[in-house]
Amino acid sequence: VRQVAAQERLDLKAAEKRVKEVDRERADFFKTYYGVDWRSPELYHLTVNTARFGVEGAARLIVAAARLIAERLGSPT
Repeated sequence: VRQVAAQERLDLKAAEKRVKEVDRERADFFKTYYGVDWRSPELYHLTVNTARFGVEGAARLIVAAARLIAERLGSPT
């Protein structure tokens, strides 16, 4: 919510409303087109809490995970 507030220059209450709105839209889209709940962790190989790690930290984690996967699959990075 804080990140959305900063990016969209909203107060916290408006940002929370915006996050809920986007989540609802996302849920409807995934349910309609894929028949799944987008929040289900089984759908993802990796999830990162950007509130804990920040955007830069999340990016580093994703790159490290991609390299590990490529290494295990024998693919170039």
